[in-house]
Amino acid sequence: MKILDTERLILRPWEPDDAAFVLDLYSRWEVQRFIGNLPRIMTGIAEAEERIETWRNLDAVHAVWAVLLETPTTGGTATPLRQPGRSWATRSTADCRMWLR
Repeated sequence: MKILDTERLILRPWEPDDAAFVLDLYSRWEVQRFIGNLPRIMTGIAEAEERIETWRNLDAVHAVWAVLLETPTTGGTATPLRQPGRSWATRSTADCRMWLR
């Protein structure tokens, strides 16, 4: 799957090393209550690893992307996108729209 790179963001496939982050994110009710018809909290690292494997097997059209924030001060290393008080999904969607124009 192709990696999309903007001035501020990197969109890439989820990697097995992302399991701890996925568990942290999907074990939060404030995230899960907006996802799916029957939301539930993720409870273990094995579940996170399984979810990543499922995402990695999706085709590029229906893919689930990891969205990372570019950090030029660390030589281009990316970090998971979080911004206090603002939805990371809303922010990344706006950045993607700008990139696609």
